[in-house]
Amino acid sequence: MDVSLILRQRRHEQSGGLPALRFLLAGIGLALFSVALVALVGMAALLTFYSTFARDLPSAEEIQRLSTQSFETTRLYDRTGRELLWEIVPPDTGLRSYVPLSEIPESLRNATIASEDKTFYTNLGGVNWEGFARAVWGELTGQDAGGGSSISQQLVRNVIMPFDERVDRSQVRKIKEIVLAIELSRQYPGIEGRNQVLEWYLNNIFYGRMAYGVEAAAQTYFDKPISELSLPEAAMLVPVGNSPALNPIDAPEQAKRRQEIVLNLMAEQGYLTQEQAEAAKQTPIELASTARDMKTPHWVIYVRDRLIEQFGSDQVYGGGSKSSPRSI
Repeated sequence: MDVSLILRQRRHEQSGGLPALRFLLAGIGLALFSVALVALVGMAALLTFYSTFARDLPSAEEIQRLSTQSFETTRLYDRTGRELLWEIVPPDTGLRSYVPLSEIPESLRNATIASEDKTFYTNLGGVNWEGFARAVWGELTGQDAGGGSSISQQLVRNVIMPFDERVDRSQVRKIKEIVLAIELSRQYPGIEGRNQVLEWYLNNIFYGRMAYGVEAAAQTYFDKPISELSLPEAAMLVPVGNSPALNPIDAPEQAKRRQEIVLNLMAEQGYLTQEQAEAAKQTPIELASTARDMKTPHWVIYVRDRLIEQFGSDQVYGGGSKSSPRSI
């Protein structure tokens, strides 16, 4: 057979396959372009969605105002300015006094993080992604696998969101909560930012018995300022923020069991040794009286009336003033 004929025939066969190869490559390129286009459109939609929700995050000053906008009780002290004689409670509301993080014991801060959000200082974007994944899985399977919101998410939900959104259990509300928590972490970065979030959070939790925030809770259950709370008292107070009805006065047995759980969590996460945790469990705790008696009632009532006369009832019942004999 003629060799040149064979070579021409093979070249013809190979050239016949080129259009098919080009068509295949063109199809692959079109598919990749389509995927990239869809991804870009999706990314643009996601960024638009994120920025729409992120605009709802207020400034630090506004969050501070929202933290105390309902009321802050007026406090009357003795002439030394140290012993609290009475708090003038706004009618039909409760007790609230804002305190900086520096006045909140490290034991209470650690107990809060250990039991509420152990990755608080390290989680990405201030979000409990593990808890979010469990919640999504529960939705997909129809089983409640538990969620678990981070401290930042709880702050967003309880302070920044209006009440109608706060009680909404839709997926849109949950996504907005996550977006705002991410934006909160972006605007207040690092350890300093997380500390600010923790301060806002601890000043807004409802602890039952009309007590809002850790200062009011410490006074309500232990009759002392938050700065003087011991480790056993702090570990007993922290879980009340999740279940205010299970507080040390109304449910002492449950409160004791929950205190021990918190102490165990603190030991597991390295905040305490197991020996310290066991010692704290054995430490007796003296609770405040269930009925708070007004000290020096004649003087307290006289000062209250004088303050109302000078500043008006709105300021006295909700302005967070502090007064002693030297200031009037």
